[in-house]
Amino acid sequence: MIIDLTRDEIWFLKALRAAGERGRTISAPSSRAALARLVHLQYVQERSQSEHRALYVITDRGRQALAECAQ
Repeated sequence: MIIDLTRDEIWFLKALRAAGERGRTISAPSSRAALARLVHLQYVQERSQSEHRALYVITDRGRQALAECAQ
């Protein structure tokens, strides 16, 4: 099932793919809000580090969605 992703969502997935297994820390509230849909779709996994910081890691499902967007 292909889900339409926004330009920002694609950018986040690419950045997280580049970060690899270590993921990427996001602390900006506006960015975290934008990532909420990707977490909901299970394209990204969120690991809270504190009240204001979270570590995001792309999932296999997110990599697959990104590959499908490139086609």
